[in-house]
Order: sequence, then structure tokens, then C-alpha cells
Amino acid sequence: MADDLERLGGRLPLFKPDALTAEQRRLYDDMSASWAPWADKAGFQAKLPDGRWIGPFNPLLLSPVLSQAGLPAPAECRGKGHQSLGARTSSGHTDGRSRLGVRL
Repeated sequence: MADDLERLGGRLPLFKPDALTAEQRRLYDDMSASWAPWADKAGFQAKLPDGRWIGPFNPLLLSPVLSQAGLPAPAECRGKGHQSLGARTSSGHTDGRSRLGVRL
């Protein structure tokens, strides 16, 4: 069973909450306050009962600075439906730049 759960991180090991750096812990707490309730409402599991993030959420903890810069909070997505990455990252910029300053 433990091996099956580890596969939920894809090629990456699942990050254990008690082994996070301070920076990772801040992102973990932010995600727990915003993305976990959003995922529950949307009807899918984002975390295991022991607190480890699974699926596309787990790799966000690799680089908290980059993840926080490019990850919209669920509140930003409310009422907008599903959007492509290009539409989401370029909205609001008329010069073709994303929020990270990258030309699309």
C-alpha cells in the first residue's frame, strides 16, 4: 500500500509535511488554506490524510518562490471557468508578457 501511495507523486517522492524547509512550509500552509478546500469542493483529492500533496500539487513544493509567483490563488479563478495556461498567464498584459515577464 505504501508503494502505491508513493506513485501519487509521479516521478517525484511525496514531500512529508514534517520535513519541509521554512519556505516550503509557508507555501504548504498557503496551499492548505486555499487549494485544499477548493479541491474538496471540486470533488477531487489533492492531499493524502497524512498531509502529503499529490498529483500536480506535489512538485510545487520543489521551488516555492517560482510556484507562488506563477500560481493563481483559487479566488482568482472563481467564476472564470477553466482557462488555458496562455489565457490565464497573459490576461491583463497588452504587450504579450505573462505575469512572470515572459513573452508568450
